Formats: sequence, C-alpha cells, structure tokens
Amino acid sequence: CPERFFTLWTAKEAMLKLDGRGISGGLQNARVQDFCTGILAGRTVVLNKAEWPEGLLHVATWRSVAGVELRTLATPELLPGDL
Repeated sequence: CPERFFTLWTAKEAMLKLDGRGISGGLQNARVQDFCTGILAGRTVVLNKAEWPEGLLHVATWRSVAGVELRTLATPELLPGDL
C-alpha cells in the first residue's frame, strides 16, 4: 500500500534527520513503533505527522511537543527570466 510506504519512509527520514545523519544514517537504524513514537540509537523519538491532500510529513523530536501546524505560504509567480 503506497500510503503505508510513504508514512514509514517520512517517519524514518525525520528520525534520521533529528540526529543529524539523514538518510546516510541507514533507514534500518530507525524503528517506527506505533506511528507516534520510534526508537533511534536506543532513545525514544516522538513523531508528529501532518497530512494534506498532496502529501504528508513527519517531524521527529526527542520529547513531546504541542503539535505540528502546517501553513501554506503564498509565493510570487516566477517569470521565465527569474530562473
């Protein structure tokens, strides 16, 4: 199921970014427990998930936070000469 794959991928990626290694730290080293917590380097990681119609993201923290708020920022239109 693609939704499950992307949920696991983004959770593991967020955990590996939390400790500064990123994907090079090895996805196998980040264990998702229940989609709210995970284990990385023997430490518990709190996972916060935000979803919207076009995608999802996870934010990993070492301790509980109030939550994740997703905001859409307006960006000016790019003109062909701007690239």
